[in-house]
Amino acid sequence: MPEFIRSQHPRSAGGTAGLRQTSARRVKDLLRSEVRSGLAGRDAQFVEDYLVSALAASRTAVREALQMLAQEGLVSRERRNGTTVTRGVAQFPLDDILESGGERVGVERLDQRSVPSTPLLRGKLQTTDEELGVVEHLFSTPDGPIGVRVAYYRLAYSQPESWAECPDLQWAFASVFGSPLGRIDSVIEAGASEPKTSRLLGIPEGSPVLVREQLLVDADGVPQEFTFAHYRADRVSFSSSSALAVTQVRPQLP
Repeated sequence: MPEFIRSQHPRSAGGTAGLRQTSARRVKDLLRSEVRSGLAGRDAQFVEDYLVSALAASRTAVREALQMLAQEGLVSRERRNGTTVTRGVAQFPLDDILESGGERVGVERLDQRSVPSTPLLRGKLQTTDEELGVVEHLFSTPDGPIGVRVAYYRLAYSQPESWAECPDLQWAFASVFGSPLGRIDSVIEAGASEPKTSRLLGIPEGSPVLVREQLLVDADGVPQEFTFAHYRADRVSFSSSSALAVTQVRPQLP
């Protein structure tokens, strides 16, 4: 059982009544990470007394953190029943559209058509075409819709009518454009959902969303697809792992 959700008296977990962290934000970050990583799955119980001891946190900080998680819909808090995890957080690799681990993501095509190109689109796709193709997909998990993605591309290519299930980005790219995916340029920023996006994702208008802009370039250096995806900020996170070269720094001797 995950450390943070063991049901036991706080004194049995050690700790003192001395210095305790009073930051609800820090406590919330730790608990949300437990849920996102799967250590605290659906129906897991967060026991307040144990969290106070295990996190060396004040009771006020723990209660405020649990309340913030409840406001995000990640947990439910009921008198006598305590705090229960009600859903997970979908975690996507920074440069993919398929959830890393966890449940499969469903995909539904909402729209596909040709649209007039703009200076931005022509510059990104390095084309002089006056019209481009655009396709829009809705992504969902068993908890409901989590994101909507719009992709612009040259009309020389065609998009499939549907996907049997959400593919990984490299496979989908090769199947549509006939060449391997060589590079992805990604930008992620915070945004607010407008009316249509709010209806699609089942959230109030103006709710926070994560906006991911991507330029997909093939192995020959040709940009093939320019995309914008809007994800529910309360149900999606992005992960990345980088290996860095270690450089030894020798002290300067006089």
